Amino acid sequence: MARYLPLRKTRHIRLLNLELSPSSEETLGTLTVKSLDDPELQTVYRYDALSYVWGVANSDHKVILNGWSCSVRKNLHSFFLCYRHDDSSPYIWIDALCIDQDSISERNSQVALIAEIYQRAQNVIVWLGPADPHSDIVMNVIESTLDQTRALTQLEEHTIMQVGDAIVELMSREYWSRTWIIQEFLLGKNLIISCGRRRLSGVAAEVAFSNLASLDRTKWLKGTRAVAGLGLLDQRAHRFRKSPLLDLIVRNRTSLCSIPHDKVFALLGLASDCTPTKSLQVDYAMPLKRLFSDVLAFCDVHGKDVFRYAYFLRHVLGINVLETSSPQLMLSGTSLAQSSPSGTKFHQAGKSIPQNALILNAHGFKTGKIVTSTQLLTDGRHLANRPETTFGQSNLEAAIQFLQREQLNQTETDPAGVGRPNLMTGPSRDDLCRLHTEAKLLQSVSDRSFPVSNVDSGPPLLTPPHFAVAEILFSGRVSKAFVAGITYGHCSKGDVVVQLPGFDIAFTMTANRPARITGRAIFANLGSSSPNADHITFEEFKYDFIQSPSDCRVPQGSVNLRLTTDELLELVR
Repeated sequence: MARYLPLRKTRHIRLLNLELSPSSEETLGTLTVKSLDDPELQTVYRYDALSYVWGVANSDHKVILNGWSCSVRKNLHSFFLCYRHDDSSPYIWIDALCIDQDSISERNSQVALIAEIYQRAQNVIVWLGPADPHSDIVMNVIESTLDQTRALTQLEEHTIMQVGDAIVELMSREYWSRTWIIQEFLLGKNLIISCGRRRLSGVAAEVAFSNLASLDRTKWLKGTRAVAGLGLLDQRAHRFRKSPLLDLIVRNRTSLCSIPHDKVFALLGLASDCTPTKSLQVDYAMPLKRLFSDVLAFCDVHGKDVFRYAYFLRHVLGINVLETSSPQLMLSGTSLAQSSPSGTKFHQAGKSIPQNALILNAHGFKTGKIVTSTQLLTDGRHLANRPETTFGQSNLEAAIQFLQREQLNQTETDPAGVGRPNLMTGPSRDDLCRLHTEAKLLQSVSDRSFPVSNVDSGPPLLTPPHFAVAEILFSGRVSKAFVAGITYGHCSKGDVVVQLPGFDIAFTMTANRPARITGRAIFANLGSSSPNADHITFEEFKYDFIQSPSDCRVPQGSVNLRLTTDELLELVR
């Protein structure tokens, strides 16, 4: 990497002037520092901005910047071999070379400016990579339809079928799948689509591909690999309708990036709720748990959606709570109930909570109650009087084997005389590990959500938490039904079931005052044995959940849970 002089002001950027050496094997460049506020950016220092994929990390190619030799990756080197600037834009901005990538502080400040950098560029060059026969076919078709003033929809049927595979290949290139290119592609005022030495205006590409909407897309798309590219073209067609940050993260949830932070930072410039005076801090040294907390706070998530978006963000940011803070799952005599997450701290109401801790209000809804509960295990022992149970295994392992043998199925009859649905095709280790919850965590949330005096709180629980098979009457659901479930904690007959929209693990609570959280539960899907997807985040769940308060009957009531973001992360495993 070249030696960069620090940018002295926060709105300064570097611009690159490129030329090829006589051997054409080495690229020469000169970096110039300018301010984004300098009016000469629209005249003498007009520039294009490159939108491309970094690609595989290799350093086989060199570029000379201000006399210093820098390594560049293969994809950028391929671009240099095809790039020829014209007098309309003598400079170009390329993130890999115009930002000192070794300086985290500079990366933080420059990333905050990237939206403006691409908006101010004369053109955004979309580099799809070297040409191949497929890209040539697509370029030829688009150019021919423009030259002959014919719409793409007027092509003969056999031509459409012939071009279909080529379009799928071009729209399936890695470029379309990367997170950072979304902002770059949508913010550029003029696009130049570049593939090898062929160039096409963005307007021509938009017009051509927009006609796909009037065609039977199955003629073009024989698979789903091109969906990301077509989706991005559709977003560009509606780019003047800005969306909130969380909506953008959901819409582009399948995009790929090397650094999890970019799932958020790469979309800030597009978000309607991000302004010059109000935005998230860009900091690549920020722990992911802090970013998780900051996004929830910044987006002011409604209480009914807290668990929904928390689960979604944990997945998107790759915060693997199961690996970092759950008990070790081993085939030993140690009970899962006796273990506790390493380093995890839970706080009672008003005690030991940092002043800057974010307290979220999550709204759950009472949907039913436990009508039967049969305790399975505690400390590795089976309490259902079934001699075939293997002793000496962990609480979790024994629970899995027992439930697999039991096969809660429709041959069992509920009190109403209707067969119960299957709870699951077979419980997995992760299923029950997600359900397991540290007792201190539930106590902490209870104390904060339902503060009571020491006299009212009742005697301490002396028995360890346990797994149990339960039957739940969903009297508070629009579709009233009995279902089978598994609980963990100190759940018992008569406890109220509280479900969270967009999340499949429910809470159980005492029915009478003082209200206390007794455990957590999972239930069979009502009327379905297959996973259901949340209609907002598109996350799929194996177990029953509610989409919104409209799934509940009135007046069952709601429950307000007050919890920290650390507690929330533990609960949305």
